[in-house]
Amino acid sequence: MRTNLAVLTLVTAFGCASLAQADPITVNGGLNGSFVGAQFIEEIDLTFPAFNLQIVNLTHLQPGIPEGSGLRSFTQTTGDFQGQAFVSPLIGGGGGSPAHVEGRFDFFGPTVTVPPVNGPFDNVNVNADITWSGMLNIAQGPQTLFNGALAGSGLGTIGAGFREADFFYNFSMQGVSATPEPASIVLLGTGLAWMIRRRRDRTMP
Repeated sequence: MRTNLAVLTLVTAFGCASLAQADPITVNGGLNGSFVGAQFIEEIDLTFPAFNLQIVNLTHLQPGIPEGSGLRSFTQTTGDFQGQAFVSPLIGGGGGSPAHVEGRFDFFGPTVTVPPVNGPFDNVNVNADITWSGMLNIAQGPQTLFNGALAGSGLGTIGAGFREADFFYNFSMQGVSATPEPASIVLLGTGLAWMIRRRRDRTMP
C-alpha cells in the first residue's frame, strides 16, 4: 500500500511538473503610433494563442519619438499603464469585450537619423532591429487571461511624409512568455503529494 502510494505520488508530481514546463506562450503584434484624423493615437495589438488584445491610448512612449527629421531613438518605454482594453476570441468569432489590463513594455534599439522630407510627394522610412521585454496582466472580471513576463524581438520603424498626418512609428513584437520557475514546480509536486497522503489517511481503518 505504501509502495503504491509513493509511486503514484511521484508519477503525479512528475506529470504535473512536465505540464508546468510546457512550451512558453507565444505572442505577436506590435505597438503603433499614428494620426487618426487630427488626433495622434498610440495602440498596442497583441495576438495570444486563444485571443487578440487591443490597447488604445493607454500608453505614451517615453521619452517619445518627435516628428520631423533628426536623431531619433528606438529605446523607449511605455512606463506603467493600466485601464480598459478589448479582447476578442480567435475561434468562434464575435466582437471584442472589455478587459482590464496592467503592464509595462520596454523597447531597446539604436539611435537613427531620420532624413528630412523634401517635398509633398516624398516620404521616408527608417528601420532598425529591436528587442523588448515587459509584464502584462489581462483580466475579465474574476478570470485572469494572462499574467506574466514577456520578452522578444522585432523591427522598429519611423515613417514621415511632407504632411504632419504622415508621421508614424511602429514596434513589431514577436516573443514568448517566461517559463515557470523551478520553485513553483517543486511546490506543485509537494502539494499533490500532501493531498494524496491525506486522502490515504482518511480511507485507512
